[in-house]
Amino acid sequence: SKNNMISIVDHKRVSNSFSKAALKYDELTDFHRNIADSLMERIPEIKNASAVLDVGIGTGYLTEKLKNKFADSEISGIDFAPGMIDQARKKMEGVSIICADASSLPFGREAFDIIVSNLAYQWVDNLSEAFRQCRSCLKEEGVFVFSMFGRNTFKELFSSFDDSIKDLKGEDF
Repeated sequence: SKNNMISIVDHKRVSNSFSKAALKYDELTDFHRNIADSLMERIPEIKNASAVLDVGIGTGYLTEKLKNKFADSEISGIDFAPGMIDQARKKMEGVSIICADASSLPFGREAFDIIVSNLAYQWVDNLSEAFRQCRSCLKEEGVFVFSMFGRNTFKELFSSFDDSIKDLKGEDF
C-alpha cells in the first residue's frame, strides 16, 4: 500500500536545506544556470502561449527567462522550499509564485501551454504521479520540457567518495 512505502527523499529535510541555502543559492549554482540556459534553447517557439509553468523555480533564474521569452503569457512557478519562494518573489513581479510540490500541482486541467522544470524532479519520490499531474495540467497540444539528474550523474564523484569512505574504515569522520 502507498502508506507503507518508504520515502526515498525526506521532503521536509530537503525543503529546509534549500530554504537555508536560498540567500546564497544564486552565487553557488553556475551549473544549474548553465543547464537552465540549455533547457531554454530546447523550448519551442509557441505563438499565443497563454500560460507557462516553471516546476521547481528555486530563486527564479529560469522563471525570469521564461517571462522574457513569453512576455505576453501568464507565468507561474512552484517550489516546495519556502526560502526559495521568498527569494524568487523579491526578484520578480508579475509572476504567480506558489509553494507547492510537483506531485500535487494546485492547478486545473489543461491550465498550461508550456511546463518547464530544471533539475527539480530528482527530488520527487513518485515520478509517475508527478508526471501524471503535469500531463493533467498541460493543454492537449502543450509542451513539457525538463532536465533532471540521471542515475549516472556525477558517478565518478560518488565512486571517489565511496573509495574515500572505505579508506577511512573505523575512523571517526
